[in-house]
Amino acid sequence: MQILIRSKTGIMLTEALVAVATLTIAIIALGTIINNSLSTLTVSRDYLIAENLLVEAEEVVEIVRDSNWLIVPSKKECWLTLDPLTNIGRELDQINCGPFDTNSNYIPVFENNHWLLKNNGLAALNLSPQNAETLNQYRILLRQTGNLTEYKQGIDSNEKSKFYRSINFSDPTDGEVANFEVKIQWLDGQKARTIKATVVLNNQL
Repeated sequence: MQILIRSKTGIMLTEALVAVATLTIAIIALGTIINNSLSTLTVSRDYLIAENLLVEAEEVVEIVRDSNWLIVPSKKECWLTLDPLTNIGRELDQINCGPFDTNSNYIPVFENNHWLLKNNGLAALNLSPQNAETLNQYRILLRQTGNLTEYKQGIDSNEKSKFYRSINFSDPTDGEVANFEVKIQWLDGQKARTIKATVVLNNQL
């Protein structure tokens, strides 16, 4: 009888250990799945924000072009003046059609209730964990308006987002077509993620 009881006790202990081990493995697997899902959601959220920031920059360049058309309709060559409002009220011989530099990088800024492009005088945006602090001119800041979080460049804010944005023009050619590239970058751990788009802008509707 004693031998039988000891045998059953051993079997029950083995079953309990197997059950605990199985439960542990299941918890670890579930935790891994949840962690991977959260990481995927974070990456997806970042890409969604970056896509919106990229589209906004493309639209800002178009807004600057359209504003120049409205302000100086008689000087078609002024279509890419960086700040269209600088030409309001000027005589034709005083119209400023520049400066425009294909070797510079620009950021879109909403200032005094209108969009403009600012030349930050820096080299191309190439983000890495080592140079992030040196590229603050490209960095998009955050501004809270009630429950709304705004992503803005060129604003006075101490709250920084993880995103950096630049606009680079190439081949302004004959005054009729300009190519520009919008680049968004952000750090994901030690990895710099990038999305960009090249847009052809025409000096016509």
